[in-house]
Amino acid sequence: MSHMQLYTKAMVESIRNSGMWLKEAKIIAKQGLEGHAQVLLIFAGEELGEAAHCWFVRLGVFPTNHPDVDYIKKDGDGIFKSHPLKSATAMGLILGIEYPDTVQGDEPDSEMIDPFTNASSNVREALAKMGAYASWTRMRWMYVDIVDEKGVYVVISPLDRNPREINNAINGMERTLSIFKKLTKLDPLPKDLLDWLESTREFLKINDERFPEEPVWA
Repeated sequence: MSHMQLYTKAMVESIRNSGMWLKEAKIIAKQGLEGHAQVLLIFAGEELGEAAHCWFVRLGVFPTNHPDVDYIKKDGDGIFKSHPLKSATAMGLILGIEYPDTVQGDEPDSEMIDPFTNASSNVREALAKMGAYASWTRMRWMYVDIVDEKGVYVVISPLDRNPREINNAINGMERTLSIFKKLTKLDPLPKDLLDWLESTREFLKINDERFPEEPVWA
């Protein structure tokens, strides 16, 4: 297969797998297992994040030799191995689609706002913190633990998750996945999206330290 064919197939299969994880999350949430449903929802989000990166390769935003998407080297921090990067990408999509008002402006900004400290941050640092947060919540939704809550040690359990919170998360993921699927099928792409993709690519070239000096495009 060509690069384009491989990334296209990976994108399609990631979308399908994300949809399956989402379907299973909805099934067990209805059985009262909200905490465990949230875990499957995280898996759905991770596959959505992988699909988004493959889509960006197809659209010429990421070159195939970028460490985040290179399937030959399979960098441990790349989209095919890194759970935090997958989760952080999905969080970015969900924020952009579900809560567009939280995104500061339409164009990439080299002084991005870190979503957890409200301090300026570069792209990789912001993604790393979002990914670390996703990993932390992942563990809380999967396993029983003893944690320090403001100086008092308490036991937390995934069986105590709030049903409304989980159902809202499921609905949000369902809408985001549906919109993303529609985006991947647009042909031709609307001018505003093309402009955004172009500005994103130029932004990465300038601000992403991992961007290859000699990019190889799909």
